[in-house]
Amino acid sequence: MSTQENSAQYDETNSLPRGSGELLAEEIISSATALLLEEGDEAAVSIRAVAGRVGVTPPSIYLHFADKDALLDAVCARYFEQLDGVLGEVSEGIDDPLERALQQGLAYVRFAVSTPVLYRLAFRQAPRMEHRRSTRCWRPPRSPGCRRP
Repeated sequence: MSTQENSAQYDETNSLPRGSGELLAEEIISSATALLLEEGDEAAVSIRAVAGRVGVTPPSIYLHFADKDALLDAVCARYFEQLDGVLGEVSEGIDDPLERALQQGLAYVRFAVSTPVLYRLAFRQAPRMEHRRSTRCWRPPRSPGCRRP
């Protein structure tokens, strides 16, 4: 690929290729998660702080997340996706339901203890209704207030 072709793929105001909004959203979530883990408190996570870590302006964050709460909901969604993956891994090859439940329970506790600030954030309250459809938050089946559309 020539230099001219390569440079045509990039927007002059951003280092990410055009059309890579999903990539930027993932980077924003990762940076917010890292900030949360480092500081140990969601009060330390601000749109401005996350934008600074990612290397974009704060308005760029708002193209992907309506506000700080929406960003934290996305952090929680990723946390639940990771937890789901861990529980799936420990279940592989275990046919006995009691042993599988035991291994999943132990994995759940280890996962929670390894990142207590994320655990507290994820279980403090359900995401606001307007964010439920915009994030891939895990919701237990038949739980009150979490009806699937």
